[in-house]
Amino acid sequence: MPKRQRTGNEENEEVTTAVSPRRSTETWYRDGNVVLQAGNTQFRVHQGLLERHSPVFSGLFAEGQQDGEDTVEGCRVVKLEESEEDIELLLDALYNPRPNIKVPIPFKTVSSMMRMGLTYGIPHLREGALKRLTMEFPTTLEEYDERRGVWTSIIEEKGLLFKIVNLAHEYDIHTILPAAYLRCLDDTDALLHGELMSEEPDSPRSEAACLAAVQACFAGREALYPAFNRTFAWASEVGENCDQDECYYETRPWLRVVLWIPAPKIGQVLLDWDGLTRDVDSLKNDLCAECSKEARQKFEAERTVTWRRLPEYFGLPKWKDLTSP
Repeated sequence: MPKRQRTGNEENEEVTTAVSPRRSTETWYRDGNVVLQAGNTQFRVHQGLLERHSPVFSGLFAEGQQDGEDTVEGCRVVKLEESEEDIELLLDALYNPRPNIKVPIPFKTVSSMMRMGLTYGIPHLREGALKRLTMEFPTTLEEYDERRGVWTSIIEEKGLLFKIVNLAHEYDIHTILPAAYLRCLDDTDALLHGELMSEEPDSPRSEAACLAAVQACFAGREALYPAFNRTFAWASEVGENCDQDECYYETRPWLRVVLWIPAPKIGQVLLDWDGLTRDVDSLKNDLCAECSKEARQKFEAERTVTWRRLPEYFGLPKWKDLTSP
């Protein structure tokens, strides 16, 4: 957004050391006809492009040049309140759009697309950010199974999960929170204390989830315990038609150790059957065909129920009532 122009008296009262603005090395078009300044960085761009995409810029430019406003090479200088990085990323997104959400981009670009899209009224930037966030944290069980917890649309980096959760809280992106909260439960130590951004001893900074997210996650963990026990109840049972002693005396005890010891693996409550058999070899190799078939049927039925109720476990509205900007 544009800065308020200071009066002459304000300028006289403020004693500062003038620092010459620097030109952006990435966004300086020689045929541009307006210069945006954020912080100490200037960007020479095309007024028509900004007006076409943003009603906020359109209204700003319609005001006309103010008396005493700076110019650079004959171009009006418009000073903005946003950070240099946000304006750089905003302009990059407008000049170099990346519509293919399966080509990952950095989180800072996604967050800037959301922030600047809302600030400057640019729907396709906001929607592009939301599509990438939803790609990582979907709203259907089928899409959740396809992702398998692998970052697809946003480049993986330290602290990424907590950065996304915090962004969702800041801008009320409620649709991604259930799946994101569940992912947070994979590492409750990091959830409590933050994720270290560097292994170096002199770089102790960590990325942490906001307090509201931490509270929601731990409340959800408690609420998910009964769902977890229902989903894996078959691990303590023998199929009706089972005729192999190994299923009960060897496989089942080991399965209970894998799933419940030292504590229930709540983060695996929505793991699909194929993923579960990859993690627990005995399911594939040691359960008899009858037990395996019955276990899978019970498992799939319960995880469907758990997914349907997932938002409610974390104190959120039902899936159909979740909203995003």
